[in-house]
Amino acid sequence: MSTLKFNIGLVSSKTGEVIEAGHALKQLFAYLDEPITSLHSLKIARSDTEDTLVVGLAHEVKDPRPFTFTDNVFALADALEQDCIAVYNPTNDHGGLIGPNAKKWGAFDKSKFIE
Repeated sequence: MSTLKFNIGLVSSKTGEVIEAGHALKQLFAYLDEPITSLHSLKIARSDTEDTLVVGLAHEVKDPRPFTFTDNVFALADALEQDCIAVYNPTNDHGGLIGPNAKKWGAFDKSKFIE
């Protein structure tokens, strides 16, 4: 089982329209394609640029290949019209930005990650 935290922006990078938090959460569960064992935290907080859905969850990793998870989060970012989604694993203190325009935002910066 793995514990992960996500920061998902709630404004479309393409249109500037607001994304409903409930829709973003449903999409997260759908795109992870892994059994969610528990939802640890859920809130909306303001980042430097937009309101952000902050989700902490535990899930069972069915497919240990790291590219599968990355591909799924990339597809989620694309579906939600986000440049990227920030993902943080508190167990190994590792995070990353995943999405079609992640490079535009530079490297993952834990000090900017909302917990």
